[in-house]
Amino acid sequence: MPATKILPGIRIEGKILGNADVKVEGEVSGEIKLTSSIYIAKNGKVKADIEAVNVYVAGDFTGNISAREFIQVSAGGKAHGEIKAPAISIEKGAKFSGKIEMVEEDAAATVISAPAESAEPEIEASVEEEQELEVPAAATETDAE
Repeated sequence: MPATKILPGIRIEGKILGNADVKVEGEVSGEIKLTSSIYIAKNGKVKADIEAVNVYVAGDFTGNISAREFIQVSAGGKAHGEIKAPAISIEKGAKFSGKIEMVEEDAAATVISAPAESAEPEIEASVEEEQELEVPAAATETDAE
């Protein structure tokens, strides 16, 4: 299943629910509940509570993470908060402050409440469903170059 990308210049505030992988290159704040994986890219910024199968942090994360299988903070990544999973990797060059709890796989599976199955991830934000988003010209200028 292809990943949903939150591109640079995009900021989402609210709740993200779904079963597709998510890659954050922009900014997200709020709550993220996935029955799949999330990747916070090098320039991505997330300030949220995350529940997912796997969580990869290469950018900047603040909040709490509960992963069913694995959490990885890559070299150059920054994580601040409480992280909980059966397997956790913090690479040399990564920055972490907070609390780590390594739980058994079965215990981690019960922490994550799976959202309703759907073909596409559900994204709740402060934008109404059928409203068109206006992107400022400055956000699209980098795409034209």
